[in-house]
Amino acid sequence: MVLTLPEIAKSGEVCLLNDLLKYKPNILEEVNPIGNTALHLVTLFGKKSIVAEVYDRFPAHVSVQNSFGDTPFHIAARINGSLHVVEYLIEKIISNSSSHDQDVESGRGQGLGVGFGLGLHDVLAMQNQLKNTT
Repeated sequence: MVLTLPEIAKSGEVCLLNDLLKYKPNILEEVNPIGNTALHLVTLFGKKSIVAEVYDRFPAHVSVQNSFGDTPFHIAARINGSLHVVEYLIEKIISNSSSHDQDVESGRGQGLGVGFGLGLHDVLAMQNQLKNTT
């Protein structure tokens, strides 16, 4: 029996995600009707191992806003017990921004970093429809 992405995200088992990708290799590229990417979905469950696996495959999704204006950061910030996920995403943005010769805070510089040139400040300052930032 093949589990769904939300079921796998809830389990936190990366091996189950890899099994799913054998049957549905493009599932992490899909966007649901309200604009959630796979990174939005797995962030809902607060399991760092799954978030890390999805992020590593699609780092630019960290800055994608769904139809409510929420990025995966907005979701992680609202989920009780997901501070470790927020910290992980911040570390990855800083790391990727630095590795692309960008100013970490502003995201300005050469190359395409996380979120196609967005720096940490840019991603954290994104507002959803309720004008909430992360």
